[in-house]
Amino acid sequence: MLKQGTLLSELQSIVGKKHAREPKDDGDCAVDGLSPKAIVEPGTYEEVAQVLRFANTEHLAVIPRGSGFFMHLGNIPALYDIALSLKRLDKVIEHEPADLTVTCQAGISGEALRSCLDPSGQAVPFPSDPSTIGGQLAINEPFARLLHGTPRDFTIGMRVVTADGRMTKAGGRVVKNVAGFDLCKLYIGSFGTLGVIVEATLKVFPVSHTLDSTEFEFTSIEDISEFTTEVRRRGLAVTSIDIRRMMHPDGERYVPTSGYVCSVSITGSEAGVERSMREVRAIMDRSHAVTFDSGKLPKPGDKTPAWALREEPLTCQASVIPSVVPTLVHAFEDEAPGPFLDIAPALGKVTGTWLGATDQPGLVERLRVAATHLGGSLFVRACDPELKRRIDVFGPTPPSFPLMRAIKHQFDPNNVLSPGRFVGRL
Repeated sequence: MLKQGTLLSELQSIVGKKHAREPKDDGDCAVDGLSPKAIVEPGTYEEVAQVLRFANTEHLAVIPRGSGFFMHLGNIPALYDIALSLKRLDKVIEHEPADLTVTCQAGISGEALRSCLDPSGQAVPFPSDPSTIGGQLAINEPFARLLHGTPRDFTIGMRVVTADGRMTKAGGRVVKNVAGFDLCKLYIGSFGTLGVIVEATLKVFPVSHTLDSTEFEFTSIEDISEFTTEVRRRGLAVTSIDIRRMMHPDGERYVPTSGYVCSVSITGSEAGVERSMREVRAIMDRSHAVTFDSGKLPKPGDKTPAWALREEPLTCQASVIPSVVPTLVHAFEDEAPGPFLDIAPALGKVTGTWLGATDQPGLVERLRVAATHLGGSLFVRACDPELKRRIDVFGPTPPSFPLMRAIKHQFDPNNVLSPGRFVGRL
């Protein structure tokens, strides 16, 4: 086991004294309450490779990170020695507007990449916020899935540094690329357990000049499901259909402030958006929707009552086929009072957040049974760290787990990269 001073000096010899340091406090790069022994910020791909070669030789656990937006996702790390920050790898390498592709480093943020692509009238379907492209790819977080799919669908190439410090390439920089295995799809969504993504080539899409949105209120989730089915059947240019159910405190529980609020966004040509919006409103009228009164929502200054903060918020996300979303929503609402709900009915996703839930283990188990009974799955996105020590946030291991474990061993035999954070605590 390396001493703290030796570890730091070895890392500083790779990246320089300025870019390797000890954590400043307990929360600096911490993951679920665990702090690293050292934080390193490489500025080149070769420096990333050298850090990983060193860590692999010394059997040190490394967790890659970008902005830190998604570090709360996944299981508690089994070990955590080095926080590998990619924030210095934040450049656009190549942008070919005519080929509809862009190659960028993993540490660039969504908002910085959007700014670089704006002059060409193009964009990538990532949120325009401080979260990094590498982080979005690591968890395969969909942003505009109805239009463009998930990051797996529009990533065509990447550079990845393996756990033993080898530089590898997957895919290419052209859209029509069918050579070899598509390892991009393996790395994307692996939570940084198979390799460190340092560069990605993405498809870009024209920015629509017209965007319109509307909000309506439904009293029944079944009406929303019928509305969503009809919108999708007609093939309208809908960017997103999002449902939320806000709550307000009433004594020792939360109760609904209103019905279900449905937000619909449409993008495209001016004429296309106008026609699609007319059809959406007509379908809403037939689905018993009414104009949404924003005054029903809690005011921005409203405080969360003290009883609701007794424990860490619990957030669970379930995925099922769209046709059974209403049944799943009722299960979420019945299992424990007062969930804040975010529903993507067209995608079959239901996310519930409970404040002040006193029996988090029991609630998670009941929700997981409900989702599994409907042929789906449940992922715990946020919870008390104590609960994370008792459960696997991804749920029971799938039938494919032996294959997943074999791949992890092949790519990372010394269990260096994000040990314990993925499915089955891989």
